[in-house]
Amino acid sequence: MVNAAYEVRAIPYRPIWPGLIFNTIFYALLAFVTHRLLRTIREHRRFTKGRCPTCRYDLNANFAPGCPECGWRREATQPAPP
Repeated sequence: MVNAAYEVRAIPYRPIWPGLIFNTIFYALLAFVTHRLLRTIREHRRFTKGRCPTCRYDLNANFAPGCPECGWRREATQPAPP
């Protein structure tokens, strides 16, 4: 009979590669999907309230010209030739 208090447990010093690779990919995808989902929800809420989805500047639901505060949906202006 072996006493459970004296049972020796070894700590593995070499990774189990298939499990490590699977866990890494799984949790990275889970974090990425969670981040994108929360970002999409946040942008949608701002958009429905008439605000810029990027910086929350109040656009009064006029999204056509873009945001003057952060430049969302604005074309880059070319500098005038000398």
